[in-house]
Amino acid sequence: MPSINIENGKRIEDLLEISHFTNSAHFLVSEHNLTRKTTLLNLRYMFNGDIAIDNLNNLYYSVEKINEMIDRIDDDFSKITKRIDAINAKLEQIYNDLGDDLDEFRKRIENIYNELKQADQDLYTYITNSITNEGNARKDADHQLQILIDKERSERIQNDTILENKIKEISNTILVRIEKLESGLNDEKTARENADANLQGQINIINNTLNNHGPRISSLETRMTNAEANITNNWNNLNGRVYALENRITISNMAPGSLENGKIWLQYF
Repeated sequence: MPSINIENGKRIEDLLEISHFTNSAHFLVSEHNLTRKTTLLNLRYMFNGDIAIDNLNNLYYSVEKINEMIDRIDDDFSKITKRIDAINAKLEQIYNDLGDDLDEFRKRIENIYNELKQADQDLYTYITNSITNEGNARKDADHQLQILIDKERSERIQNDTILENKIKEISNTILVRIEKLESGLNDEKTARENADANLQGQINIINNTLNNHGPRISSLETRMTNAEANITNNWNNLNGRVYALENRITISNMAPGSLENGKIWLQYF
């Protein structure tokens, strides 16, 4: 029985008998020399009069073409998977970096607060000690004054004028010391009030700084939520496209009576 091998560009009417062919074979199937890759099933359609003009929507795909489409889909899956992994890595890095910054910032705030608290305690201790020392000094001055008064009283008989001058001198000295004491107390009071005001200002700055970081954290959470939603939507869309492609492909060992527009029929023997 005669046989020939199918070659690219061989006309259908010249093929007397087919005993060997490959999926990548090309055939000229019309008077316009249109070339299409074909399968054995589509080759039968060609013998029955389909010349690529009567049915322009009936496209023929070889096994290589189907494999090429599947490989392309696999590549798309791989690219999307890599993008998802990259996005997850970037989000994790952003979260870790921001978390480290917040921990460091919180430690700095705590250190500043502890330093301000210790400074206030030191100031209070200093004022307390100053008041105590001044009180002791005043008591000592009063005691010394009493001694001098007693002494002056004992000597009053001898010299009243000298006694009066001494009393005035001592009184003036006491008044000066009292004025210095009052001035010192006022200065300490003013210094403490200023320190309290500065402490309150620092606390207000800390509170404002903490409040300013709130929107940044909320914005980060919103961006993470949106990124997760976009990833989910893209994944669902890709699954839908794969599902739609599966619905277009039919595999059977029978030849179809008719082929719907957009359908792919794979026949095996």
